[in-house]
Amino acid sequence: MVESPIRSKVSQVKMAYEKPYSYLTRRRYNINIRAETVQAFVGNARFGRILDIGCGDGSMSLPLLTSKNHLVLVDMSSSMLSVARSRIPTELSDNVEIINEDFMTANLGSNSYDLVLCIGVLAHVDSPSALVDKIASLLAPGAILIMESTDAAHPTNKVVTVYHKVLRTIRRSGYAFNLISSSEVVRMLENRCIKLSAIYRYSLLSFPGMDRFVPQRLLRAWIRVMYGTPQCNRNAHLGKECIYLFKNSRSAS
Repeated sequence: MVESPIRSKVSQVKMAYEKPYSYLTRRRYNINIRAETVQAFVGNARFGRILDIGCGDGSMSLPLLTSKNHLVLVDMSSSMLSVARSRIPTELSDNVEIINEDFMTANLGSNSYDLVLCIGVLAHVDSPSALVDKIASLLAPGAILIMESTDAAHPTNKVVTVYHKVLRTIRRSGYAFNLISSSEVVRMLENRCIKLSAIYRYSLLSFPGMDRFVPQRLLRAWIRVMYGTPQCNRNAHLGKECIYLFKNSRSAS
């Protein structure tokens, strides 16, 4: 039986992250930047129910886990979830629900979450619009959404896009990432009454093989020197990696 295009892409994404240790090691500096940005956006706020979509090893959401809230981790990769599970403090394990499933088919209720994280997901789904629709249905009134995407309209992204296309051709495998501009991401969310509150922009040192040879701490340090922090974002116009802070402005139905 021939898989449908949707299932084919889902399968490829799942396969790509079933061996997580190379990714988690080589991209640790970027994972840390993302996690630090989430922390900066959240600040001292407290959330009763948190949803982490495409949670990976839990780096974004596990620091927010307390004895007084509930965290739902969703990821298609059982290997990634195994790593995340190992990082959950034993005394807080009852406060965490782990779902090994495609977010788009997972049963998560509606208007249920005070904070939703969607980091590193938008580029890999079959339909970004459908993803945003489902996220919108899950946000409680006044809830916070933190989302990440690469700005496809940024001049430097054209070079990266060509590089990945050549790489897919050579390997005869892989899938094309969704190319969405930052303005389109904001438009999609704001059309659903989810308003932009802040954005942190930066870029990676993404020369081929860079993360194999340069120490992770130096890669992270370069980003901080060049782009500052979410509280003081320097050279934002040069950054193509975007982490957005949105707030749901819809009232309860």
